[in-house]
Amino acid sequence: MTIKCMRAGGQGRNLAALARGLALVALLCSAPEAGAVTYFVDPSGGSNANNGTSPSTPWMNPPGTMASGGGAFYGNARWGAITGSTSTSNAGRIQCGDVILLRPGRTFTSANSGSWCFASSSSQTSNCSGAPWFYSTGCESNPITIRIATPTDWSGVPTTGHVDFDGTGVTPIGAPDYNAIVNFSRVNGLHILGVDANRRLRVRNSSGCGFLFLNTFNGGPPNTNTVLDWFEAQNTDSGICFGGHDNYRISNGIIHDSRYHGIDIGFKVDWQSGTGVFRDLELFNNGLQDTVGFSSDGIVAQATGRAWFDRVKIHDERANCINGGSARQVGQGIPQVDTFRAIFRDARFYRCGSAGFGGRSGVAWDGDGDLTVPHTYLFIQGLVSYGHPGNGIWANHGTGRMNVWQATTFGNGRAQSSWGEIWWERTADIFEIHNSIVGPGRSYSQSGSAWTVNAANGLFDQKPLSNFNLYDFLNSPNDTLSYFRWTQAWPSTGGSYSQSLTSYANIAQLGFSGGNDLVSTSARRYQPRFASIGGNCDNPSSLDYASCDFRPCTGAGAPVSACTAASDAIDRGTFFLRANGGGSGNTINVRRGDPLSAKNGTDANGVLEYGDPRNFFMSPATFPGSTGDPIQIEGCGQRTVTALTATSITFSGAPCTWADNAGVHRPWAGNGPDIGAFETGGTGGGGSTAPSPPTLLSVEPI
Repeated sequence: MTIKCMRAGGQGRNLAALARGLALVALLCSAPEAGAVTYFVDPSGGSNANNGTSPSTPWMNPPGTMASGGGAFYGNARWGAITGSTSTSNAGRIQCGDVILLRPGRTFTSANSGSWCFASSSSQTSNCSGAPWFYSTGCESNPITIRIATPTDWSGVPTTGHVDFDGTGVTPIGAPDYNAIVNFSRVNGLHILGVDANRRLRVRNSSGCGFLFLNTFNGGPPNTNTVLDWFEAQNTDSGICFGGHDNYRISNGIIHDSRYHGIDIGFKVDWQSGTGVFRDLELFNNGLQDTVGFSSDGIVAQATGRAWFDRVKIHDERANCINGGSARQVGQGIPQVDTFRAIFRDARFYRCGSAGFGGRSGVAWDGDGDLTVPHTYLFIQGLVSYGHPGNGIWANHGTGRMNVWQATTFGNGRAQSSWGEIWWERTADIFEIHNSIVGPGRSYSQSGSAWTVNAANGLFDQKPLSNFNLYDFLNSPNDTLSYFRWTQAWPSTGGSYSQSLTSYANIAQLGFSGGNDLVSTSARRYQPRFASIGGNCDNPSSLDYASCDFRPCTGAGAPVSACTAASDAIDRGTFFLRANGGGSGNTINVRRGDPLSAKNGTDANGVLEYGDPRNFFMSPATFPGSTGDPIQIEGCGQRTVTALTATSITFSGAPCTWADNAGVHRPWAGNGPDIGAFETGGTGGGGSTAPSPPTLLSVEPI
């Protein structure tokens, strides 16, 4: 098959409606097409009077650069033949498929640059006044690329070296409550790319945000096919302020030492976002100027259509690692759609809450303050939440719905006796946890509790669900497992909350356990048998995450010599989804995996949220550059996702046959999925073919 990368103009202008289905085309067309132009930028040796089309005639800064004091574009507001034409033709603008190369090892400062304003519309006056510099129509499938050059495309440039933007003395561009020194505004198909860990685009010392993604969504179509890759933000208001973008990828980034949230989604930027991914990010030490605790989270996420956070590492934040939910109305009075989803997969959250604010949890998730359904959804899988002074998971402090799978929480809740691994608030509409190892560690101020409660609330009083989890006491079966119980046990839907302590020995009184939990008692001790919690991992005074190895032991000497026996968590979990009827071929219909999961969590089409595979898996169309997830189907083995609907999964590979109720999950080894954040080799023999744990970025501050 031949894919033609079209230049904007003519028929190319009609491609916008196809953007969501052309993510693969966008990836293949990221290199310059025939007829596209490559431009060169060197802040030390360039001039905007040059044509910019060769290494010997580079520009000083990219088109759309403002004067350092704002209010006008840089210099004579002209970059060679790029004049920012406002005519209906596309002349005088950067075109679809064009590439702008930044010379590595250079620094932009107030002496050679102002804020970058990458816009296609002169009507966005609150953000970038003046002429539009980028032609946007059709670029969804043939993006404009701004990236750090390599020796292959710019002879003589170094093989290492970041491109730095020091915002000292630079006026950020934007509205009064959100502005930045790098702006994405009304440009479809814009990719800003570093190369690797040694060649990042690094933004620091901005009196506004580092990167601002701004466009209307509720008031018009969102920007699509936006990519920011291999970057760093330091000493900004927030590293990223985000709203109004769909089909996006923000990846391979480090965000630290911000004055407020590390990433701010839909809080400052009052626009709903669509589907996209934040992938392979590390955030730490943000919120340095927040004095009240409302603006010092690693990530705050509101107004997200279906936002993925994949392999994100957040640690040492002043408040929560993540905090999110939705609001019925945002700052500019724009009503938001009432179905928000955020999906965290393979996240590592540790030691958040250093400032002593009320919110000091790994995960905190809010609702929208009304009693109607549907509400905001948070899906978590593969989480490690460790060493927070507050709770490992704050189970909804509004009308949100949280669904947790395969988490490992350990050593949380040490700041006060009423906190622990999971803090359940009675205002939660739905809270479920499956396939998870829940504490304890010696960090508790008392003997440790897996579940605590905020008894002052009672908005919904919906019974939470705990099923297929492992709970091991710290000292004895008389330790407190939960600070509350439910008066009628599953599968009954009745009953009510009771503020009564429940010990491990009295698990039968808990009421909200689905019957498949592994709870240590005097008769049977269930142990996670982590590979190592030695050193300072379980030391309350230090809580060194690097000392922890939360992989379960698979047997004597495996995976480390300290292992003496296999973990009780191996092969004891259940499945995300199950086949909705037997069948054969390459498309399987699915339903919720745990039959006790919520039944009333439906989207606008009446589809059961807890049976929607798009909340568990990625397809090639999920975001720019996405590939289909590996999955496993009982009776079929492993396959690769090619397409998803609200009720079905299409996969590549040989057609196969499955039975009704067959399990569908991420790849597992042995007889079933493990409990906890890591999949092992299983008890059924053979090595694990499940995805490896996330490779976390090494911190390299500016």
